[in-house]
Amino acid sequence: MRAKKKELQLERKAQRKKQDPIAKNHVEVVGLVASATLSRDGILSRRVEVPIPGARESLDVECEKGEFSPLFRSLKVGQWICLQGAVRKRFWRTGANISSRSYIQLHSLKSISNRPPSTSKTR
Repeated sequence: MRAKKKELQLERKAQRKKQDPIAKNHVEVVGLVASATLSRDGILSRRVEVPIPGARESLDVECEKGEFSPLFRSLKVGQWICLQGAVRKRFWRTGANISSRSYIQLHSLKSISNRPPSTSKTR
């Protein structure tokens, strides 16, 4: 009985390894660069605004891979980009409180030709 349980556990573990985590948590965003690059502990971050009808949504994007760093740093505020990544959540403790923030972990990035500015309002 114990051997079957162990075999079942190993089979489940192998199935989890086969599953692609990016396929489950994959986002593609086309938007405007909204902030200058910030650097913290070797991680680059920026804000990207995504125009939606009647408003704009602002998202944090973090770049940990060195292969994207030169392009990520060279982007100008107001420039249109297309990025792919995964949504992540970071937690930290401040005193007795636990805080969190969501961001997009960058997997691929490309600059796209400028589109006309959106007339939508910022949320």
